[in-house]
Amino acid sequence: MGAVLLPGRAGLDAVLGARTGRGRTARGPAGRAGRRVRRGSVAARRFRAVTRVSDLSAVKVSATIPERYFARISPGQTVEVTTPSYPDESFTGRVTVRAPEIDMQTRSFEIRAVIDNPDGRLAGGMFAGSRLVRHCLQ
Repeated sequence: MGAVLLPGRAGLDAVLGARTGRGRTARGPAGRAGRRVRRGSVAARRFRAVTRVSDLSAVKVSATIPERYFARISPGQTVEVTTPSYPDESFTGRVTVRAPEIDMQTRSFEIRAVIDNPDGRLAGGMFAGSRLVRHCLQ
């Protein structure tokens, strides 16, 4: 089944970094931001984003699943994801949300999962293939 990796967004507290005498530095959770803004400067037009801060320590995955699997999927279930960028590797995460209803036009439902991404190799917007793990024999 196809899936899309969704970009993580840090909260406002994580975005606003340390104050210095020259202005305020925007810092992401991993210390990455796109632009420095000085106090009193005009960075952008009103209500326009200055930069996007993404927390990529974990990525969210959104996948659409056929209706026939609705009763078999629940939060906590393991999901494996592969991407064209890393075709020989799989990334493992857990289902966090199963939609409470079926889309009447597509006869499918959406799930969301979270995958740890400590090395930052996965990025928001990547296409991914996903596979749900239903049974584990030990």
